[in-house]
Amino acid sequence: MRVTPQLDILDTVFISNVDGGQNIPSITFNGADYIVAFLDARLDKGIVATRVSSQGIVLDTGYTVDDGNNYPAAVRGTDHTLILWSREFDAVCGRLVDDQALPQDTVLPVAAINASAARPAAAFDGSNHLVVWPDFGVTGTLDIFGRILVDGVPVDTPLALVQGPEAENNPDVVFDGENYFLVWESGAGRILGLFLDRNAKPVTGPIVLSDTVFYLRQHPAVAAGPGYRFCFWSEYGDDYDLYGSIDHGIGIADGGIGPVGIVSVAPNPFRTTTNIRWTMDEGRKTNQNLTIRIYDVSGKLVYDFSSLVPRPSSFVSWNGTDENGCSVPEGVYFAQLPGAKPVKIIKIK
Repeated sequence: MRVTPQLDILDTVFISNVDGGQNIPSITFNGADYIVAFLDARLDKGIVATRVSSQGIVLDTGYTVDDGNNYPAAVRGTDHTLILWSREFDAVCGRLVDDQALPQDTVLPVAAINASAARPAAAFDGSNHLVVWPDFGVTGTLDIFGRILVDGVPVDTPLALVQGPEAENNPDVVFDGENYFLVWESGAGRILGLFLDRNAKPVTGPIVLSDTVFYLRQHPAVAAGPGYRFCFWSEYGDDYDLYGSIDHGIGIADGGIGPVGIVSVAPNPFRTTTNIRWTMDEGRKTNQNLTIRIYDVSGKLVYDFSSLVPRPSSFVSWNGTDENGCSVPEGVYFAQLPGAKPVKIIKIK
């Protein structure tokens, strides 16, 4: 389906609707055309890549990339597209395709795996790809692993990025211009995130993107824009809904030290509580008091965190109440450090 930037539907395009069934599409843009990767049952669940023009014209019938059987992912590089997929209890694999969707070189095993239905994901930092996937690790449950690819070729050895007693599954990753941001679902019912540098080394500890109330949360996905990251996921209450969290990052590459301002609000949206983190530059480390103020959309002051201890970085928790301890209605609010830009907070039921 093609839509405008305003999300108006232009048309529906049949990329492949032949007998046998096609499934699990992934798409990227090479600057001229879209490259679509998907499973095609006509090829015994083979991985297929095809081109679609920006006008919605299917340019070829599709080229077989491999006989893999799970979760293709298409990620653009400098002058090629990396196609990833997994083989049951065998390996996460990758292969480059050119701008005509023609497979190049040979299939490269990114890593051997012991898991079924392992969904790989990747991001491109302008030079290299970081590939991430779930697999069983030393914890005995699913952990998140990663590996750097240079021109589609794995380097070094796979890295254990996230390990814990709970199952960590279904990762996604984006490059925000400074760092990679990895998200995943936890068996504890939370969606978490982690900043990684270009060598896939952690920059921060795990960040809780959802709230901490237990719900069945699955299949997170993440995207990045100028100064923020947007993560969304499916969540089951009385039925499945989609939720999201917007993180406004400042100075993450410097370990949280940057201009005075709010680094992140997470989870966002929130139900019961959210953590508001701020940072200060070296010149502001004085004994002066700081405060974070919460405003509603009309500009009315809702809550004032007075006399915060000045230090390089810290956080406060807001439980969605006003100065009188009364719960505020659901809606949009703004958190602001004096002299810095406000950051939007969304309160939900």
